[in-house]
Amino acid sequence: MRAAAADWYYRAGLSYLSQGKKDDALLCVEQIRSLSSVLHLAVPNAFLADRLLGKIYPSGGPGGK
Repeated sequence: MRAAAADWYYRAGLSYLSQGKKDDALLCVEQIRSLSSVLHLAVPNAFLADRLLGKIYPSGGPGGK
């Protein structure tokens, strides 16, 4: 049940991103990462932070490549 929190943050991040709220989506990335360390989530849940970050910065980072 606790692992589902990462999925919900991921979904919220996607929703924020679709609304153009990049800062809020980045907060969701941070929350997923904190869950993975605090709750010791399995890799399948922790990878969602990187997946969401890739959607926020499709060019590989804030400055692009």
